[in-house]
Amino acid sequence: IGCGWLGQALASQLLQMNYHVVGTAKSEQRLTQISALGVISEQLTLPLTNTAVYQCFQCKSLIIAIPPQLRAGRVDYAEKIAQIVDRAQQGNVKQIILINSTAIYGGQVGDVTEASSLDLTQPKVKILFEAENSVLNSGLAAVSLRVSGLVGPKRLPGNFFKQGRQLKDPYAYVNLVHQV
Repeated sequence: IGCGWLGQALASQLLQMNYHVVGTAKSEQRLTQISALGVISEQLTLPLTNTAVYQCFQCKSLIIAIPPQLRAGRVDYAEKIAQIVDRAQQGNVKQIILINSTAIYGGQVGDVTEASSLDLTQPKVKILFEAENSVLNSGLAAVSLRVSGLVGPKRLPGNFFKQGRQLKDPYAYVNLVHQV
C-alpha cells in the first residue's frame, strides 16, 4: 500500500525475486508508473470510503509504505493505518510490515532503541504510536520498521536544505536509509 518513491523501489526488487506484487496509489499518474514496472496496480485512496474489494488485501503479505504527512498538518495517519489493518484482517493477509517513522522518538537524543520510552504527550509521537499499535496488535504476524532520512535517486540529502532550511544542531546524528 503506497507505491511512491520507496514503494516503487521495493516493488521492483520483489518482482526481480519473482514475487507476485500488487501496488496501490491514489493518482492516475502513479498508477501508470507502477504498471510500467510490471506491478499489478490498483487505485486506493485513504481513508477508504467504499466497500470495494482490493487485490492487495487478498495477498499473504502486506507492506504499508504511506507517509504520515505530519509536517503537512495531517492527523489521520493512525485512523488510515487502522482501516488498512481492518481490511487486511477481513482479507487473506497473514503478515504486515509497516514502514513507520523515527519521528516516533520525538527528538530524543543519544542511543535510542525500540525499547526507549516514548513521549506520548507529543501529538506526532502519539499518532505514530497508535498507527504502529494497530499493526502490532492486529493478531497477524507484524513488524514496524522505523525509518528516516530516505535518500537515493532523486532524493539527495542536500535537497533537505532547499529554501534556506538550517539545522538546529549541525553536529547531531542523522539517520540515512539509502535506496539502491
